[in-house]
Amino acid sequence: MSEKERNQKGRIAVNEKNTAIVNSDGTVDIVGYPYFVSSRNTDDWRDIVQVNLGENYVLGLKRDGTVVMTGSSSYQYVEKEIPNWQDIIAITSVKNGSCGIKSDGTVVTAGFVGGDKDEIKNWRDIVDISSSGFMTVGVSNGEEKLATATLSIPSDVEDAKEFVLDKAGLALANLNKVEAGISAALEEIKAERNAIAENINVSV
Repeated sequence: MSEKERNQKGRIAVNEKNTAIVNSDGTVDIVGYPYFVSSRNTDDWRDIVQVNLGENYVLGLKRDGTVVMTGSSSYQYVEKEIPNWQDIIAITSVKNGSCGIKSDGTVVTAGFVGGDKDEIKNWRDIVDISSSGFMTVGVSNGEEKLATATLSIPSDVEDAKEFVLDKAGLALANLNKVEAGISAALEEIKAERNAIAENINVSV
């Protein structure tokens, strides 16, 4: 992915209630929930090429590879680490965490992101990244890597789709097993309650 493609991709970001937009002059506008908009000041932001939203904060990637932030994250973990980021070429955020791809293909994290952060630090040649509360996926030019709820997939699109679908299917199967277990437990509780009720009626 070229720098131009990355920046075009990152010019708009949304969360549940808000939207942030990078203007052609490098400034940023935020629209959405009034309190969020009024309390997240981006008036002095300049030279922004990408923007991203956490639940209660906004990140802006500057042309010089540094990242600015307005708002706050849980326990202020993100705002403590963001000032140390340098040579960043792409950013992504979740509820209370963010990832940044560096120009050398490594990844930095701040706050709570999906998966094993130590494993993510060892990733190399990353060209694109996305994260959720449970999983971080990095697209690389190298081999496939896998950690607990943290995935790095090949840059070949078809292989990537197949890989992610396989993992999504596995997650769904595990979820179905959990739901089946809960249903079975509820049936056992129901049977026990009925047995107790019958015993009470007999004794009366």
